Amino acid sequence: MTARDLASVQAQFAGALLQRQSTVNEDLPLTELSLRRFSYCRNNLAAIWYATLKNAYPVLHQLVGNDFFWQMASEYGYAYPSKSGDLNEFGADLPLYLTMSESNTDYPYFADVARLEWQLHRSYYAANSPALSLPVFIEATVSRGLNLSSAILQSHPAVSLYASSLRGLDIWLAHQQSDAIAFPLLTELANYGLIVRQNWKPQVHRLEKTEWAVLSKLFQGESLESALDYALHQDCEFPIQTSLNRWFHLEIFSDVVRFCED
Repeated sequence: MTARDLASVQAQFAGALLQRQSTVNEDLPLTELSLRRFSYCRNNLAAIWYATLKNAYPVLHQLVGNDFFWQMASEYGYAYPSKSGDLNEFGADLPLYLTMSESNTDYPYFADVARLEWQLHRSYYAANSPALSLPVFIEATVSRGLNLSSAILQSHPAVSLYASSLRGLDIWLAHQQSDAIAFPLLTELANYGLIVRQNWKPQVHRLEKTEWAVLSKLFQGESLESALDYALHQDCEFPIQTSLNRWFHLEIFSDVVRFCED
C-alpha cells in the first residue's frame, strides 16, 4: 500500500467513525479483526465526547441527568465534529446546539447555563496575560500628562461578560455547594455576570444591569469617560470610585490600548 493509498484509507476510516450508522463502507480494506477494533474505536469516540463535555459542563450534566447527557453528547459529536486537535475546544458549539435542538424546547434555560459554563471553561484556559493594576495605570497616565478618563482599556483574555434572560446565573449558582440560593426563591429572570480568573480559578460575579452595560462599553473600546458618562446618565448615584477599585482588584484589564488624545 502506497502512502497515498494509506492516507485515503485513513481519511475514509475517520469519516466512517463520524457516520451514525454502525456499518462500515465496504470499500475499506478491513479484516474481521479490524472491524471489531473499528467498533471499539467508535465506542471510545462516544465515551470521549461524553467525558470531554462533562468536564466542561458539570452543572448542565447535573441538570439533565446522565442518560440524557450521554445521548446529547453523542448527537452533538455527530452534528459538530471536532475541528481541533485540542479537546478543550470541542464543546464550543454546545450552547448553539441546545438552542437549535428540538429535544430541548421544554428547557430553554439549558442553553443559557451552558453558555456560562463555556465562558468559565474558556476563562480557565485563556492566555496568561499580566493584569493591569490601578497604581500602574495611574502612574503611566499621569506621567504622560494625560487624563485617566481618556483611556481606552484592553480587557484581560480570561475575562468576559455574561447575560441571561432565563436566570442562567441563578441556576448555576444554585448548583454550587457554597451557595445558599434555593430555586423556589428565584424571582428575577434577567441575570448579568462578570467572569474573571484570579489565581487560575475562574469566578462569576453578579452584576447589576447598569454596571454590566458600562463594562460592555469598555470592552468594546469606549473610553472610561464615555462609559462612565453613560453610567451616570442611567444612575446618577452610580458608584464610580468603588466600581473602578473593584474592577482593577478583579484584574479585568490587561493594558491601555490608547488614549483619546493620541
